[in-house]
Amino acid sequence: MQRVEGSTNNFHNRLLDWQEEGTHIQKLLRDYNWEYRKKICSKCPVSKQKELNCLKIDNFKEDIQETYCKKMTKARSKKFKKIILRYMDFHPSREL
Repeated sequence: MQRVEGSTNNFHNRLLDWQEEGTHIQKLLRDYNWEYRKKICSKCPVSKQKELNCLKIDNFKEDIQETYCKKMTKARSKKFKKIILRYMDFHPSREL
């Protein structure tokens, strides 16, 4: 992304920084999801998967199936709460 010089373009530069940080956070969350699936979901019994309304997608990585459930979402949100809130507070429009 190209930076623009000048005080009138500070908002644009902050927006570019915010977008880059968002991309970094998305990768961090995706990586966490796969590690969670490897450690937790792969050991989760079918009865528990049904209870959690586990969604399974035909996408595999290292023989681990892509899944989504309430338990994983809650664990991820709890682990990355500060990062997510800080990212939301960093939005350029909050400084106007």
